Amino acid sequence: SAASIGTGNAGFIYERDVILALRNSGFTVSDPAGADSAKADLELTSGFKTIKFELKEKLSADFARNEIWNIRKSDQFKSIAKQVYLKHGSRLGRRSR
Repeated sequence: SAASIGTGNAGFIYERDVILALRNSGFTVSDPAGADSAKADLELTSGFKTIKFELKEKLSADFARNEIWNIRKSDQFKSIAKQVYLKHGSRLGRRSR
């Protein structure tokens, strides 16, 4: 069985269920990472190769974050940001001390 982790957290329950399903199908899978952000949620081993996965119960938050960063990296966004900066200046100089 997968190592015991936070039973009330939906993300942890999802990790545990995926790991158990993979193990029941004959795969060699690591114990859940739980709250350890330094570890992958799941490590699937085949022979000498280990593949690391991040599991998401709900993709909406992860998708939104990636979408925002993709927009911020776009040339169009950078151009607009530069225009706003040239018109209004930096917010950093306006902080009260």
